Amino acid sequence: MAGPLVFLRARNRGRPLDPLVWAPIASGVCFASVVLVGLAGKGWSGRARHLALVEAGAGMSRGTAHRFRGFFASQTRAMRVGASEPAGVLDVMSTDSREQGEPLLSLERGSVSLENLTSLPWQTVVVAEDGFTDLGGGIAVHQKPDGSVVVTNRTGKKLSNVVVWAPQTDATWFASIEDGVTVISSGGRTLFAPSARVNGTAGLRTVHALDATRLRAVLGSEVANEMTSAWTALSAASGTSVDWWPDDVPVVLGEVVGGEGAKADSGLRVESDRLMFRVIGEGGAP
Repeated sequence: MAGPLVFLRARNRGRPLDPLVWAPIASGVCFASVVLVGLAGKGWSGRARHLALVEAGAGMSRGTAHRFRGFFASQTRAMRVGASEPAGVLDVMSTDSREQGEPLLSLERGSVSLENLTSLPWQTVVVAEDGFTDLGGGIAVHQKPDGSVVVTNRTGKKLSNVVVWAPQTDATWFASIEDGVTVISSGGRTLFAPSARVNGTAGLRTVHALDATRLRAVLGSEVANEMTSAWTALSAASGTSVDWWPDDVPVVLGEVVGGEGAKADSGLRVESDRLMFRVIGEGGAP
């Protein structure tokens, strides 16, 4: 509108000076529209979203956590993002705040935080954090002589959309596993066989990609969308060197219902808190 339409209108009317008035007005309306759409999409009060992946050995009560924390501010503000735990390591993944100055890492007794993070209404700040998180009594995994895998949930929380990889048989899916419940991989819905894995290379090793998009054909669009939205992002962030479906050890992955329980982060409401897990190998009380 600020270009072709305004000048075409001025030419048709024989008033060549009209663009001096209407071009700034059209540009201002366009800019205001962009800001309003951004505010409507992010919410008038701003919000935060959490996505984390905890990786642990079978039966372990504590695992390494890779957290991604997104902040959507509805107005220009300087943010201070603290680590979720004293051992957390923070890094800025995506922000335009460097236009306002470099983020500062603040080290205090028992805490770490990033300061001088400026979020504008049309920008998103994403902070990555590496640390640890608890898994209650852990997830026990044992392989039977027939190749099937026995999984016991002792995390104290419900698990959803669980995929059990039994390298001698196949990968199967369970809609949920309640706390204290034991399942056998052969009792789930088959997702894919070992021969259907997507192969890749990492140096001299052969690795197998997660390829979450294959879930759609088996589980349907609703369940697949819920899973792929998280796993596709996590696999992309993990790179191409991870062997998601190894040849010789079982793997159990899924989502911990309720996440890590965060309600607010850096003064913003947490509207989504998802905690995904990946348990590798055998171990834990049978």
